[in-house]
Amino acid sequence: TKNRYILVLDEPHHVESEGVWQQALGPLVERAALVVLMSGTFERSSGNRIAFMPYSETGDGAEPDLFDGPDTRVIEYSRADALRDKAIIPMHFQYIDGRARWIGRDGQEHEIESLAEAGRESNAAIFTALHTDYAYQLLSSCVDHWTHYREFNPRSKMLVVAPSINKAKDYAEKLIEMGVPCEVATSDEAQKAERAIKKFKRHDNDKNDVLVTVAMAYEGLDVPAISHIACLTHI
Repeated sequence: TKNRYILVLDEPHHVESEGVWQQALGPLVERAALVVLMSGTFERSSGNRIAFMPYSETGDGAEPDLFDGPDTRVIEYSRADALRDKAIIPMHFQYIDGRARWIGRDGQEHEIESLAEAGRESNAAIFTALHTDYAYQLLSSCVDHWTHYREFNPRSKMLVVAPSINKAKDYAEKLIEMGVPCEVATSDEAQKAERAIKKFKRHDNDKNDVLVTVAMAYEGLDVPAISHIACLTHI
């Protein structure tokens, strides 16, 4: 095309540097007069670089270069800004601290006394904790709070986000043991997941008030009745 255009990449941290998606998007990026990268998480859990993102070397390795440059402008929009603009609603976060011990990729044993103070080992520590009964404690705590909340808001719904498909099925079993009916929406059963999501969105007699998912019904899910999210993932 002879026209100049702007290319907007939403959540570009999903595109890994030198990956197949970078190859697919590369020609569009090269032809765009302006490229806009929009994300609230300019990092990848794997530690690999994000495609099309400028990096600078630091003492701890390469990090995204989020500073203005000759050809770059960084525009920040914080949660405080969004609350002030009423673009989002206020949220109450509840944390349950814990300790973790694991064998790292280096073959060495690692241990932290507090997840809140794990620092750069947060991802590994939380990943470890979520594969123990710690995850069930988080789930139970969220269910208790949601159950009491429904006494004055009976239309309230709860979303449970799991780190894997197997864990999602495991959490669903735990919920049923607690007497909480639920359905699962994961990519391994696409048609069943689509039905579960549609049922989760409804408010009639055929509704479902608790949905367990991984990433399929996580980013981009629009269900205003959700009042509680049990975020059982290290991402």
